[in-house]
Amino acid sequence: MTESAGGRRTLVLHVGTHKTATSSLQATFAAAAPRMAAHGTLYPETGRVGAGHHNVAWGLVGAPRFDPAAGNLAELAVEIERHRSPRVLLSSEDLEYLHDRAERLLVLRDWARQLGYEPVVIVALREVAGYVESLYAELVKHGLPDEFDDFATAALAARRVTFRTLWDFRLDYEALTAGFATVFGPDAVAVVPYDAADMVARFQALFGALGATGVATVGPRVDEQRLNARIPVAQTARLVAANRRAGTSPGPPVDGQYRLDPELRQRFRATFGDQIQRL
Repeated sequence: MTESAGGRRTLVLHVGTHKTATSSLQATFAAAAPRMAAHGTLYPETGRVGAGHHNVAWGLVGAPRFDPAAGNLAELAVEIERHRSPRVLLSSEDLEYLHDRAERLLVLRDWARQLGYEPVVIVALREVAGYVESLYAELVKHGLPDEFDDFATAALAARRVTFRTLWDFRLDYEALTAGFATVFGPDAVAVVPYDAADMVARFQALFGALGATGVATVGPRVDEQRLNARIPVAQTARLVAANRRAGTSPGPPVDGQYRLDPELRQRFRATFGDQIQRL
C-alpha cells in the first residue's frame, strides 16, 4: 500500500462485514486519526456519521438514511485532495451491501482512480454460525419478531439474512468477496478473520504488512468497550415478544447470546465448510 512509481496512492475500503467489531474499530480509527495522518493515512471527517463513513455508503447504496449535509463523494474528494495523503481509509459496514451492485462499485472505483488512488478492499469475516447468532441478537433490537430457531433455519436455507428493505447479509462469503473482486480485482481484496479478542491488533498487523502504520488506540482500549455488543438472552426473548406486539424497544449494549443447537450448527458447517480459510 505504498505509493507506486507512477504516483498512484491507495484508498483502503474497510467494508465490514457487520458484527465484526466494526463500531469499535471505527471508534479506534477516529481516535487515532491524528496519529494515522502523521504516518500517511488519512481517515477523513467528510461522510462520517458517528465514527464511520456511513453517509458515503448510504449515498452509494441509495439508502433513505443518506443525509446530504453529512457529506457526499464530491465533498469527500475535496478533503482528500487537500491532504493528498499516500493512503486514505474509509470504513463502513454498510459498504458490504454493494457487493452485488457492480454499477455502484464501478462509480466508487472510478471516483478513486480519478483522484489518483487505487482501491483496496478489506473484508472482515466471522464463522457463519457465530455470525448468524450475533445477527439475530442485533436484528431483534431493530424489531425482528422471529424465534431464533426459525430465523437460523431460514438463514441456512437462503444462505443469507434479509430484513427490511436494505439489510441483506450474505452468508456465502465466496460470493460476497467475488462481488468486490470482480470490480476491483482479486488481488485488491483482503480477508481478515474475525477475532473477538482483538480486532484492532489484526488491523494493526495488516496495515503494518502493507506499509501503513499508526492504526493504534489512543487512551483506553476502545475495542474492550465492545461497542454495539449483544444483548442478554433473557432480554432478547422479551424484545421478541414486544416486537410481535409491533413494538421495537432497543436494549443496552451488554454481552449475551443465543446459540445454535448442535444439529443445526452441524448443518451450517456442512453447508459452508471452512470458507474463510478458502479465501
